[in-house]
Amino acid sequence: MIRYHPSVTLSSITPVYDFTFAPIWNHSTRTELPDCERLYVASGSHPQSRLSVITSQPFLHTLQSSPHGDILTGIWTVCIQGMVLVVLGYPSCTKLLYVKDHGIQGIEFEDISELSWINSNCETRSIGTVSNSLIQIQKSELQLSIPKYKSTTVKAKRWIPTVPINIIDGIFNDEYVIMYTSNPSTLIVLKVLADVQSDSLFVDQISSIALDFQVSCIYHPSSALHFRVVPEPIIILGTFQPSLKIITLNSLLTSMLCLHTIDLSLFADMYLNIPHSIILFTKWKCGIFPLENRRRFVLDMGNPI
Repeated sequence: MIRYHPSVTLSSITPVYDFTFAPIWNHSTRTELPDCERLYVASGSHPQSRLSVITSQPFLHTLQSSPHGDILTGIWTVCIQGMVLVVLGYPSCTKLLYVKDHGIQGIEFEDISELSWINSNCETRSIGTVSNSLIQIQKSELQLSIPKYKSTTVKAKRWIPTVPINIIDGIFNDEYVIMYTSNPSTLIVLKVLADVQSDSLFVDQISSIALDFQVSCIYHPSSALHFRVVPEPIIILGTFQPSLKIITLNSLLTSMLCLHTIDLSLFADMYLNIPHSIILFTKWKCGIFPLENRRRFVLDMGNPI
Protein backbone atom coordinates (compact mmCIF):
# COMPACT_ATOMS: atom_id res chain seq x y z
CA MET A 1 0.00 0.00 0.00
CA ILE A 2 1.47 3.35 -1.07
CA ARG A 3 0.08 6.58 0.34
CA TYR A 4 0.59 9.92 -1.40
CA HIS A 5 0.28 13.24 0.46
CA PRO A 6 -0.19 16.66 -1.10
CA SER A 7 2.86 18.85 -1.49
CA VAL A 8 2.84 22.47 -2.62
CA THR A 9 6.46 22.21 -3.77
CA LEU A 10 6.83 21.80 -7.51
CA SER A 11 9.87 19.86 -8.69
CA SER A 12 11.12 18.53 -11.99
CA ILE A 13 9.88 15.06 -12.95
CA THR A 14 11.52 14.93 -16.37
CA PRO A 15 11.91 13.09 -18.60
CA VAL A 16 8.20 12.41 -19.00
CA TYR A 17 7.32 9.25 -20.94
CA ASP A 18 3.54 9.28 -20.74
CA PHE A 19 0.71 10.81 -18.75
CA THR A 20 -3.06 10.51 -18.38
CA PHE A 21 -6.00 12.12 -16.60
CA ALA A 22 -8.65 10.65 -14.32
CA PRO A 23 -11.54 12.23 -12.41
CA ILE A 24 -11.35 12.43 -8.63
CA TRP A 25 -13.68 9.97 -6.93
CA ASN A 26 -14.69 10.06 -3.30
CA HIS A 27 -13.44 6.70 -2.05
CA SER A 28 -16.03 6.49 0.76
CA THR A 29 -19.12 7.32 -1.31
CA ARG A 30 -17.71 6.11 -4.67
CA THR A 31 -19.01 9.24 -6.40
CA GLU A 32 -17.19 11.51 -8.84
CA LEU A 33 -16.30 15.03 -7.72
CA PRO A 34 -17.37 17.63 -10.32
CA ASP A 35 -14.69 19.54 -12.28
CA CYS A 36 -11.84 17.80 -10.48
CA GLU A 37 -9.08 15.81 -12.18
CA ARG A 38 -5.72 14.35 -11.33
CA LEU A 39 -2.83 14.03 -13.75
CA TYR A 40 -0.88 10.75 -13.48
CA VAL A 41 2.64 11.03 -14.91
CA ALA A 42 5.16 8.29 -15.78
CA SER A 43 8.66 9.75 -15.74
CA GLY A 44 12.28 9.13 -14.81
CA SER A 45 15.29 7.49 -16.38
CA HIS A 46 16.89 4.06 -16.20
CA PRO A 47 17.03 2.23 -13.85
CA GLN A 48 14.37 4.13 -11.89
CA SER A 49 10.94 5.27 -13.07
CA ARG A 50 8.55 7.36 -11.05
CA LEU A 51 4.78 7.65 -10.80
CA SER A 52 3.78 11.24 -10.02
CA VAL A 53 0.29 12.56 -9.33
CA ILE A 54 -0.56 16.21 -9.98
CA THR A 55 -3.79 18.02 -9.18
CA SER A 56 -5.10 21.53 -9.82
CA GLN A 57 -7.68 21.55 -7.02
CA PRO A 58 -7.68 23.81 -5.10
CA PHE A 59 -4.37 24.92 -6.65
CA LEU A 60 -1.64 23.30 -8.71
CA HIS A 61 0.53 21.02 -6.60
CA THR A 62 2.32 17.71 -6.87
CA LEU A 63 1.52 14.70 -4.75
CA GLN A 64 4.85 13.18 -3.75
CA SER A 65 6.33 10.96 -6.44
CA SER A 66 7.22 7.36 -5.73
CA PRO A 67 9.75 5.04 -7.46
CA HIS A 68 8.22 2.25 -9.53
CA GLY A 69 11.11 0.12 -10.72
CA ASP A 70 12.12 -0.31 -14.35
CA ILE A 71 11.32 2.08 -17.19
CA LEU A 72 7.58 2.58 -17.68
CA THR A 73 6.37 2.07 -21.25
CA GLY A 74 2.90 3.46 -20.66
CA ILE A 75 0.36 4.63 -18.10
CA TRP A 76 -3.44 4.48 -18.29
CA THR A 77 -6.35 5.33 -16.00
CA VAL A 78 -9.62 3.42 -16.09
CA CYS A 79 -12.91 4.30 -14.39
CA ILE A 80 -15.20 1.28 -14.02
CA GLN A 81 -17.81 0.08 -11.51
CA GLY A 82 -17.22 3.14 -9.30
CA MET A 83 -13.47 2.48 -9.19
CA VAL A 84 -10.47 4.42 -10.50
CA LEU A 85 -7.66 2.12 -11.64
CA VAL A 86 -4.14 3.12 -12.65
CA VAL A 87 -2.34 0.73 -15.00
CA LEU A 88 1.45 0.85 -15.27
CA GLY A 89 3.03 -0.80 -18.31
CA TYR A 90 6.58 -2.21 -18.29
CA PRO A 91 8.51 -4.05 -21.03
CA SER A 92 7.69 -7.47 -19.55
CA CYS A 93 4.87 -6.96 -17.04
CA THR A 94 1.91 -4.80 -16.01
CA LYS A 95 0.85 -3.42 -12.62
CA LEU A 96 -2.76 -2.69 -11.73
CA LEU A 97 -3.29 -0.15 -8.93
CA TYR A 98 -6.61 0.61 -7.22
CA VAL A 99 -6.89 4.29 -6.26
CA LYS A 100 -8.30 5.23 -2.86
CA ASP A 101 -8.76 9.00 -3.04
CA HIS A 102 -8.98 10.92 0.25
CA GLY A 103 -9.06 14.41 -1.26
CA ILE A 104 -6.70 16.91 0.34
CA GLN A 105 -5.54 14.19 2.77
CA GLY A 106 -3.87 12.40 -0.14
CA ILE A 107 -4.47 9.16 -2.01
CA GLU A 108 -3.56 5.52 -1.56
CA PHE A 109 -2.58 2.98 -4.22
CA GLU A 110 -3.36 -0.66 -3.60
CA ASP A 111 -1.55 -3.09 -5.88
CA ILE A 112 -4.17 -5.57 -7.16
CA SER A 113 -2.09 -6.98 -10.01
CA GLU A 114 -2.53 -10.51 -8.70
CA LEU A 115 -6.25 -10.42 -9.47
CA SER A 116 -7.40 -12.06 -12.70
CA TRP A 117 -8.71 -8.77 -14.10
CA ILE A 118 -5.62 -8.43 -16.35
CA ASN A 119 -2.62 -10.47 -17.43
CA SER A 120 0.15 -8.97 -15.31
CA ASN A 121 2.91 -11.09 -16.88
CA CYS A 122 3.08 -9.27 -20.21
CA GLU A 123 3.51 -5.82 -21.72
CA THR A 124 0.31 -3.82 -22.14
CA ARG A 125 -0.12 -1.86 -25.37
CA SER A 126 -3.38 -0.19 -24.27
CA ILE A 127 -6.20 -0.73 -21.78
CA GLY A 128 -9.72 0.64 -21.43
CA THR A 129 -13.39 -0.18 -20.97
CA VAL A 130 -16.14 -1.27 -23.36
CA SER A 131 -19.65 -2.37 -22.34
CA ASN A 132 -18.75 -2.57 -18.60
CA SER A 133 -15.77 -4.79 -19.41
CA LEU A 134 -12.06 -4.14 -18.86
CA ILE A 135 -10.03 -4.81 -22.01
CA GLN A 136 -6.26 -5.21 -21.99
CA ILE A 137 -4.60 -4.99 -25.41
CA GLN A 138 -1.39 -7.01 -25.56
CA LYS A 139 1.09 -7.46 -28.41
CA SER A 140 -0.82 -10.22 -30.19
CA GLU A 141 -4.10 -10.73 -28.30
CA LEU A 142 -6.69 -9.22 -25.95
CA GLN A 143 -7.76 -10.13 -22.43
CA LEU A 144 -11.27 -9.18 -21.32
CA SER A 145 -12.87 -9.27 -17.87
CA ILE A 146 -15.80 -7.78 -15.95
CA PRO A 147 -14.35 -6.36 -12.71
CA LYS A 148 -16.63 -5.96 -9.72
CA TYR A 149 -15.97 -3.82 -6.66
CA LYS A 150 -14.25 -5.86 -3.90
CA SER A 151 -14.56 -9.04 -5.98
CA THR A 152 -11.48 -11.22 -6.43
CA THR A 153 -13.13 -13.91 -8.54
CA VAL A 154 -13.56 -12.58 -12.06
CA LYS A 155 -13.89 -14.54 -15.27
CA ALA A 156 -11.37 -13.58 -17.95
CA LYS A 157 -11.66 -14.18 -21.68
CA ARG A 158 -8.92 -14.11 -24.32
CA TRP A 159 -9.37 -12.97 -27.91
CA ILE A 160 -6.71 -14.36 -30.24
CA PRO A 161 -6.87 -13.47 -33.97
CA THR A 162 -6.86 -16.26 -36.54
CA VAL A 163 -3.76 -14.73 -38.16
CA PRO A 164 -0.81 -13.57 -36.00
CA ILE A 165 -0.65 -9.78 -35.70
CA ASN A 166 1.53 -7.16 -34.01
CA ILE A 167 -0.71 -4.73 -32.13
CA ILE A 168 0.86 -1.30 -31.58
CA ASP A 169 -1.95 0.62 -29.87
CA GLY A 170 -5.71 0.69 -29.45
CA ILE A 171 -8.68 2.84 -28.44
CA PHE A 172 -12.13 2.18 -26.98
CA ASN A 173 -15.44 3.70 -28.11
CA ASP A 174 -18.88 2.64 -26.84
CA GLU A 175 -19.15 -1.04 -27.84
CA TYR A 176 -16.06 -1.07 -30.03
CA VAL A 177 -12.31 -1.61 -29.80
CA ILE A 178 -10.22 -0.11 -32.60
CA MET A 179 -6.63 -1.39 -32.82
CA TYR A 180 -3.72 -0.45 -35.01
CA THR A 181 -1.48 -3.26 -36.20
CA SER A 182 1.75 -3.06 -38.21
CA ASN A 183 2.93 -5.33 -41.05
CA PRO A 184 0.57 -4.68 -42.73
CA SER A 185 -0.53 -1.26 -41.52
CA THR A 186 -4.18 -1.82 -40.57
CA LEU A 187 -7.01 -0.62 -38.32
CA ILE A 188 -8.98 -3.56 -36.89
CA VAL A 189 -12.47 -2.89 -35.48
CA LEU A 190 -13.93 -5.28 -32.89
CA LYS A 191 -17.38 -5.23 -31.32
CA VAL A 192 -17.54 -6.28 -27.66
CA LEU A 193 -20.70 -7.24 -25.78
CA ALA A 194 -20.70 -7.90 -22.06
CA ASP A 195 -23.42 -9.38 -19.87
CA VAL A 196 -22.65 -8.35 -16.28
CA GLN A 197 -25.25 -10.68 -14.78
CA SER A 198 -23.82 -13.83 -16.37
CA ASP A 199 -20.22 -12.58 -16.70
CA SER A 200 -20.41 -13.39 -20.41
CA LEU A 201 -18.21 -11.65 -23.00
CA PHE A 202 -18.58 -11.77 -26.78
CA VAL A 203 -16.08 -10.44 -29.35
CA ASP A 204 -16.78 -10.06 -33.08
CA GLN A 205 -14.45 -8.58 -35.70
CA ILE A 206 -16.34 -5.96 -37.72
CA SER A 207 -13.76 -4.78 -40.22
CA SER A 208 -10.12 -4.44 -41.22
CA ILE A 209 -9.12 -1.10 -42.79
CA ALA A 210 -5.82 -0.93 -44.69
CA LEU A 211 -3.67 2.21 -44.29
CA ASP A 212 -0.97 3.56 -46.60
CA PHE A 213 1.11 5.04 -43.75
CA GLN A 214 2.63 3.82 -40.48
CA VAL A 215 1.01 4.88 -37.19
CA SER A 216 2.99 5.68 -34.03
CA CYS A 217 -0.02 6.17 -31.71
CA ILE A 218 -3.80 6.32 -31.81
CA TYR A 219 -6.20 8.34 -29.66
CA HIS A 220 -9.95 8.75 -29.29
CA PRO A 221 -11.21 11.85 -27.42
CA SER A 222 -13.34 10.81 -24.45
CA SER A 223 -15.59 13.79 -25.13
CA ALA A 224 -16.96 14.67 -28.58
CA LEU A 225 -18.29 18.06 -27.45
CA HIS A 226 -15.92 19.92 -29.75
CA PHE A 227 -16.69 17.74 -32.79
CA ARG A 228 -20.48 17.88 -33.04
CA VAL A 229 -20.31 18.57 -36.78
CA VAL A 230 -19.22 14.97 -37.35
CA PRO A 231 -21.62 12.25 -36.11
CA GLU A 232 -19.10 9.39 -36.43
CA PRO A 233 -16.30 8.86 -33.89
CA ILE A 234 -13.26 11.11 -34.17
CA ILE A 235 -9.85 9.42 -34.07
CA ILE A 236 -6.46 11.13 -33.92
CA LEU A 237 -3.50 9.25 -35.39
CA GLY A 238 0.15 10.09 -34.81
CA THR A 239 2.33 8.97 -37.73
CA PHE A 240 5.99 8.48 -38.57
CA GLN A 241 5.78 10.98 -41.46
CA PRO A 242 5.68 12.79 -38.91
CA SER A 243 2.15 14.14 -38.73
CA LEU A 244 -1.15 14.15 -36.91
CA LYS A 245 -4.14 12.87 -38.86
CA ILE A 246 -7.66 13.57 -37.62
CA ILE A 247 -9.91 10.90 -39.11
CA THR A 248 -13.41 9.51 -38.77
CA LEU A 249 -14.99 6.19 -39.68
CA ASN A 250 -18.24 5.71 -41.56
CA SER A 251 -21.39 4.56 -39.77
CA LEU A 252 -20.61 0.90 -40.53
CA LEU A 253 -17.02 1.31 -39.24
CA THR A 254 -15.71 -0.18 -42.49
CA SER A 255 -13.93 2.79 -44.12
CA MET A 256 -11.91 5.83 -43.08
CA LEU A 257 -12.15 9.52 -43.98
CA CYS A 258 -9.23 11.86 -43.23
CA LEU A 259 -10.59 15.22 -42.03
CA HIS A 260 -7.33 17.06 -41.48
CA THR A 261 -3.56 16.47 -41.51
CA ILE A 262 -1.00 18.46 -39.51
CA ASP A 263 2.55 18.22 -40.85
CA LEU A 264 4.79 18.14 -37.78
CA SER A 265 8.00 18.44 -39.80
CA LEU A 266 7.19 22.13 -40.25
CA PHE A 267 7.83 22.91 -36.60
CA ALA A 268 11.33 21.47 -36.00
CA ASP A 269 13.62 18.62 -36.97
CA MET A 270 11.15 16.13 -38.46
CA TYR A 271 12.90 13.10 -36.97
CA LEU A 272 12.36 14.49 -33.47
CA ASN A 273 8.64 15.18 -33.95
CA ILE A 274 7.21 11.66 -34.03
CA PRO A 275 4.29 11.64 -31.53
CA HIS A 276 4.11 8.65 -29.18
CA SER A 277 0.99 9.50 -27.21
CA ILE A 278 -1.81 12.04 -27.38
CA ILE A 279 -4.03 13.53 -24.70
CA LEU A 280 -6.97 15.89 -25.18
CA PHE A 281 -7.65 18.32 -22.32
CA THR A 282 -11.41 18.61 -22.67
CA LYS A 283 -11.70 21.13 -19.84
CA TRP A 284 -9.02 23.41 -21.33
CA LYS A 285 -9.84 22.75 -25.02
CA CYS A 286 -6.34 21.78 -26.09
CA GLY A 287 -4.28 18.68 -26.69
CA ILE A 288 -0.74 17.72 -25.74
CA PHE A 289 1.40 14.88 -26.98
CA PRO A 290 4.99 13.84 -26.17
CA LEU A 291 7.41 13.89 -29.09
CA GLU A 292 10.49 11.79 -29.80
CA ASN A 293 12.81 14.16 -27.91
CA ARG A 294 10.44 14.41 -24.92
CA ARG A 295 9.30 17.93 -25.83
CA ARG A 296 5.60 18.75 -25.75
CA PHE A 297 3.48 20.00 -28.62
CA VAL A 298 0.27 21.87 -27.82
CA LEU A 299 -2.66 21.85 -30.22
CA ASP A 300 -5.49 24.33 -29.67
CA MET A 301 -8.43 22.44 -31.20
CA GLY A 302 -6.71 21.93 -34.56
CA ASN A 303 -4.61 25.12 -34.60
CA PRO A 304 -0.94 24.73 -33.57
CA ILE A 305 0.20 27.33 -31.01
